[in-house]
Amino acid sequence: MEGTCNNPRKRKLMLSYDEDDDDMGEVCRFKILLPNGTSVELTLCNPEPEMPFGDFMKLVKDKYLDSQRTSMKLKKKKKKRDINWNGGSLFLQDANDTEIRNVIKLKNFKPNKCHILRLHDGGEDVASFFENMWDLTPDADMLLELPEEYTFETALADLIPYFGMFGYGGPTASMHLGRRASVSSKTKHAKKVYMLLFEREALLSTSGTKLTWKTDGAIRDPSKDEIRNSHGSFTKVEIYEPNIKEYNINRLQCHLKDIYFPYIQSDDMSESGKTITPIEFQVNNVDLAEIHGGEVAITNLHSCNGPQFVIHLKLSFSPEHTSIKSASSTEFQKANAFLRFVYFPFREGKENIDRILEQLMADGCEVSENFERFSRVSIRRLGRLLPDARWVNIEFKVFLYLPSAFWF
Repeated sequence: MEGTCNNPRKRKLMLSYDEDDDDMGEVCRFKILLPNGTSVELTLCNPEPEMPFGDFMKLVKDKYLDSQRTSMKLKKKKKKRDINWNGGSLFLQDANDTEIRNVIKLKNFKPNKCHILRLHDGGEDVASFFENMWDLTPDADMLLELPEEYTFETALADLIPYFGMFGYGGPTASMHLGRRASVSSKTKHAKKVYMLLFEREALLSTSGTKLTWKTDGAIRDPSKDEIRNSHGSFTKVEIYEPNIKEYNINRLQCHLKDIYFPYIQSDDMSESGKTITPIEFQVNNVDLAEIHGGEVAITNLHSCNGPQFVIHLKLSFSPEHTSIKSASSTEFQKANAFLRFVYFPFREGKENIDRILEQLMADGCEVSENFERFSRVSIRRLGRLLPDARWVNIEFKVFLYLPSAFWF
């Protein structure tokens, strides 16, 4: 059911199959989870503020029947149970479990963002696991192209959504750590836990094809432990069949403390200047705040106390100055960065940098620098350390030889 965006009479029934919707104006995207464990996606171009429930369900039904016909031709899937489209018990639920029956108020859904809705048809056998629930990026080919520098510690720091800190992101990082993974997430106002389930072999089987990298998911109630141990919202990543068989637990604790140091110990958030511990981070029931090792903790211990020397960078650009087009790029995009300079003093006849290197080697950390080549800089994104991020030495004086003059 397609049409043109210029026809106001058909605008609220406008269904787009084109993934490139940068020029469509405002769009509303929906992922509808069906009671038989399948799902469909809808993209509405420039919709009216409201749409009758029956009109919306007609779009869902048409899209579902099209996908089923395609699947039967390709003999890809077994036939699922029928959905009672004509019964009087049809209703939708949003992420907050709010029921939608008569009118869908599209104005309440943020544009240019995919919203998950669950369909109920009055049947008792309602699925909790759904096929192709999530569409992940980047492409599965990235699993085969990870550089040698993408280590176990790198993947731990990269366990965040989208492209992560190294351009790969959580899905690729989890598949680097193990063969299977599940991600359980709940927001504070939602009653259900949304799960993402994927396996390395299944993702690689679609690599190099025109198929999108989609994976299964589930919706469930939070467990008693999740309710008790969280503040209403949480994200839990579970890695199965790990690729690394043995790992020094103390070294793992130190690496994790380095990665999440500002969350474990922070001076910036305290008005009194005292160190506070905003988040309790445990590994094998050991609080990482009690671990004395780790590169960040050691360098902080040997740095000079005194007034902080910090440079705050504010970066921004307007949409007309970039070639990247997006329906949501209507305002200036901004980014912030802080550069904090740390001084390591010469104390008791010895450079503190030498003390840092000696202690790191004594703790079993791999250090390739010496005093002359020490260029370790803690680079963080979203508060997390980027492991093995190093800058070349900063030359404060550059000599240019000219007749009768030296230039600095």
